[in-house]
Amino acid sequence: YDGSLVEQPLFFSSGGERTENSEDVFVSAVPYLRSVESGAYEEESPHKDVEVTVTMEDVKSKVSAAYGAEAGQSVTAETIQVVSRTDGGAVAEMKMGNLELTGRQVRSLFGLASADFEVNIGNGEVTFVTSGSGHRVGLSQYGANGMAKQGKTVIVVSSEMPEILGITNRIGVMSNGHLSGIVNTKETNQEELLRLSAKYL
Repeated sequence: YDGSLVEQPLFFSSGGERTENSEDVFVSAVPYLRSVESGAYEEESPHKDVEVTVTMEDVKSKVSAAYGAEAGQSVTAETIQVVSRTDGGAVAEMKMGNLELTGRQVRSLFGLASADFEVNIGNGEVTFVTSGSGHRVGLSQYGANGMAKQGKTVIVVSSEMPEILGITNRIGVMSNGHLSGIVNTKETNQEELLRLSAKYL
């Protein structure tokens, strides 16, 4: 990026409508990990409007287990609300009883696909409606695939075989600083990729 080596090439499953700024999910701001629109490229993503419904008693129980009985008992329908959001649309801060939690904490607590969610409360239940899947920083895998289908070129650098075979059309394999082969994804397998990666060792 800007003439320098990209040291944090992050990827995730799908962003929903937008990706996230790095500092809103991790510790520091990275200039090439900014929030951008991604929805136009993710039409095939199954991670849109996914609902997770939890009874109010289960909400209290989960909060109690994670943060103590007093915190759990303080949770009511009236004390659950989103306070703020990130530039990418994820929940930045949320009130839950006497707690102020991050969207990431709520995501973890209730096993949500992402921290980009809406909250609906009624009939003794809390329903989280999520958009996207994963931390949503960097390159969306569904977005990269969508871009490729629209004729755009996306270069992904990875050593994870399932990922490479799952999101690419063509694979260029490097071995000891040399290009050892370019293969069509549909016509290759892990064994051939490993053979090519060892060609110049």
